[in-house]
Amino acid sequence: EKMQLVRTTEGVAAAAVWAQRARAVLLTHHGTQHHLLADLSHIWAGWLAEEQAPLDSILRYTRQGLQALLLDAEADLAQAITKQQYVKARLFNGLLTQQVAVLLDYYKKDQQAAYLELAQQYLDWSQMVVDQAISLKSNAEDRRYTAELAQSTQQQALRLQYLLVAQAAPQSNLSKALQVMENNKSILLAEALQGRQALHLSGIPDSLIEQQETLQATLDDLLQKRLINPNVAPRAQREVDIVTTRAALETLREGMRENHPQYAELLHQNSTLELQTIQQNVLQPHQALLEYWVGDSCTYLLVVTRDTAQLTRLPLSRSELQNHISRVRDGVTTYQTRHQDTTIQKLRVSSHWLYQQLLEAPLGALSAIEDLIIVPDYTLGYLPFALLLVQPAAPERVHRNLDYLLQHYTIRYSYSTQLLATPEDRRKAPKNGRLLALAGAYEGTSDALFAQRSPRQRKMRRNIAPLPFALEEIKLLEQLYPSGHFLSGDQATESNLKQQLATCDLLHFAVHGITSTQHPSLSALILTEDQDSLEDNFLYAYEIARMKLDARLVVLSACETAYGKYKEGEGVMSLARSFMYAGVPSTVVSLWQVNDYATASLMQHFYKALQEGHAVSQALTLAKREHLKTVEIEDLAHPAYWAAFVVI
Repeated sequence: EKMQLVRTTEGVAAAAVWAQRARAVLLTHHGTQHHLLADLSHIWAGWLAEEQAPLDSILRYTRQGLQALLLDAEADLAQAITKQQYVKARLFNGLLTQQVAVLLDYYKKDQQAAYLELAQQYLDWSQMVVDQAISLKSNAEDRRYTAELAQSTQQQALRLQYLLVAQAAPQSNLSKALQVMENNKSILLAEALQGRQALHLSGIPDSLIEQQETLQATLDDLLQKRLINPNVAPRAQREVDIVTTRAALETLREGMRENHPQYAELLHQNSTLELQTIQQNVLQPHQALLEYWVGDSCTYLLVVTRDTAQLTRLPLSRSELQNHISRVRDGVTTYQTRHQDTTIQKLRVSSHWLYQQLLEAPLGALSAIEDLIIVPDYTLGYLPFALLLVQPAAPERVHRNLDYLLQHYTIRYSYSTQLLATPEDRRKAPKNGRLLALAGAYEGTSDALFAQRSPRQRKMRRNIAPLPFALEEIKLLEQLYPSGHFLSGDQATESNLKQQLATCDLLHFAVHGITSTQHPSLSALILTEDQDSLEDNFLYAYEIARMKLDARLVVLSACETAYGKYKEGEGVMSLARSFMYAGVPSTVVSLWQVNDYATASLMQHFYKALQEGHAVSQALTLAKREHLKTVEIEDLAHPAYWAAFVVI
């Protein structure tokens, strides 16, 4: 504490005396191997780097810190990392990435190639530490949380690849940059899809697969019911059931890994994502992939086309992005309730600023590109790129003729590039064209109707309003799909839905959606209440995720179905993501609460374009453009009424 106080008031040179005293005390009481010594070295090396001290002195302190965390003080650092003979993985990795950061900083000053080589060595060790930490976690959510610790590793890895690419290094460095970006996206989703594929390719008997699915469903129900209705008795027995079921599930999985080696191999197979694979197997000549990685102080963008690839460093910090994206979302979500002229101006200024910062230079370098595939990171997942303004807009309240990005490109999104490179059997072709559509009814609000539901569910039911134009959506779809199956009013229940799911090719929900940022698995689609004792008519995200759907498209014409809590290492946890877990390759979802009148009109244009043979993303783009052309009331041309829906 004294060292830090002196450093603040008198500088690093004066603090050095206190640093030596602190080190002497620690050596006396703890010896050479202790995490407090490592922490002291970490702090001191950081201060020396800020003072631009000689590189050797800085690296000496970081190495001392690393040695203090080894189980054997005399061990070789490389061997100790390989054998995982160290403690305090978070601090250990912090020292490794600190070493990398210092080397890269000094490379920019001295241009010594040896610094880059040494930085790569420490990065390899850092990634090994991260992988080891993840492998120790048996629970998938714990593995995602551990992946949050890799943020500093990823940032330094991208810094290194950017410097190497700037030196005209081979394309392999761009592939490495892509892999680093992917390490921060959809870890659990990719694991789930890989695990599902491993089950069916490794010869495990169907009986064991069914047993695992039953145990997992039981555990999911127990955990979610604890959140939905925590005070229902008997709570003690429920906790016992959770522990027992979790143990039985882990025992079953361990037995499957031991008795079916191919399953274990497929389950933990690390697939390296090659840039050339994406260019040849995923992208068409008219498409460009834009993958973002947002760090604390800067943002990296990888732009890939069929023939080219470019890694760019954008001077955009997380806080800057958060500020402008919040302004955009505020402009579309509070459009009807706040001072409109001020809100509109803020929306337009930030929409153009974001276009300039995120897209203007990268897109200006491309030609003959019509479709953009966006892989967002951090709060970019909350931003509909279609409303970004290519040209600044005048303050007049005219919306339809503005130069939106929508008018230039078709846009769709993906949670990760890895998910785009899926096996052919998941890129579902049109099957039978059969549509299943639902329009919920929400007129009844009496407590008697909801008596058997949890207090949380009753409260949500009381707070939702009828959707008069949802039924209009269904009527329009009946004209376009005369052979479809339609559930509206009293028929739009959870039980009826589940009976019809197996045979549908297209699935459309014109219902209320709720988002739980505290517990994303409790986000839900709210269906018509019918006092069913088996189904509660809340189709929760966790229920959707464990379904086996054969539909190629799900349209969620509901509120905030693409919105959710952002989790490091996974992305935005939304209802849309749950449908991907269930095997649906494409969803149309909303990023904020939508006006049901405007939605009904937009959906009519969308399905007409879909029937004309357009791809999903193109059909939605055409629908939005048609909405802007034909809407009679100028206010309904505001982005609040058409930009919420995106294709994932």
